[in-house]
Amino acid sequence: WISGLARRLFRWAGCLIAVLAVAALVGAGEWPAGKFFANGRPTPRRIALTFDDGPRPPYTSQVLEILAREKIVATFFMEGSQVEAYPEEARKVARAGHEIANHTYSHINLYAAMKKWRGSIHAQNPPEKVVAAARQEIVSGQAAIEKATGVRPRLLRYPHGYCKPWALKLAGELGYVIVNWSFWPQDSFRPKPEVIVERTLPHLGPGGIILLHDGGGPRAEMVEALPRLIAEIRKRNLEIVPVGALLGLVFAASSVYLGLKVGMTVSASIPVAVMSITLLRWISKA
Repeated sequence: WISGLARRLFRWAGCLIAVLAVAALVGAGEWPAGKFFANGRPTPRRIALTFDDGPRPPYTSQVLEILAREKIVATFFMEGSQVEAYPEEARKVARAGHEIANHTYSHINLYAAMKKWRGSIHAQNPPEKVVAAARQEIVSGQAAIEKATGVRPRLLRYPHGYCKPWALKLAGELGYVIVNWSFWPQDSFRPKPEVIVERTLPHLGPGGIILLHDGGGPRAEMVEALPRLIAEIRKRNLEIVPVGALLGLVFAASSVYLGLKVGMTVSASIPVAVMSITLLRWISKA
């Protein structure tokens, strides 16, 4: 009996390893590094909630409690310095299965840097020192997130939504997809909760990426607004998903899937499923 159970467990373990290997091979060449998104496709009816500038207690934990109660998976764009300051908060996000993304290490303001060194926030030719600083911010943010959570983020949001071509190219070289937002209710300026909700209502549509903040300052107003905002989204028959799913990508922060770092697009899921079934049948007969 024991040997029979051991054989079955061995077969299933082999199947799991084989399926994940196929998934990695299929998805590895399809990750669109350097691509920029500010919204997803209008079909299916999906929308993403994203949270910037955290983690920060008590607000990150309060957001997690609401999301858990509502059975929602969101995307957290974390600052490396905040992760270092509050590593357990970052780990809570990872353990809850949310998508973790990079928001640089210290919230670098590239608009201000370009104005200082090139005289205009719209300048397109950054000096090498600005490029080097941006690179270091991304790499250091990534390192802090990986150290605290074990997750290697693959989505990046530059602070203040910076998206000049040179910055997109740099992010692509580092393997990132860049994500901004379709609407921000200016919650970081601490309007009343009802104002946050009312501002957002006209912008709740398929493909939307809503920007909120769980860090960067007191966020009690946003936390209070969040349950009502979720209710309004559901009234519109919209499914709330992480950004990776909205964009047709498997979660960039792959802790959501058994803690394994596999980046696979949805378009790859059909051949992977077919190969997985074939492998399962083959291994089960072994």
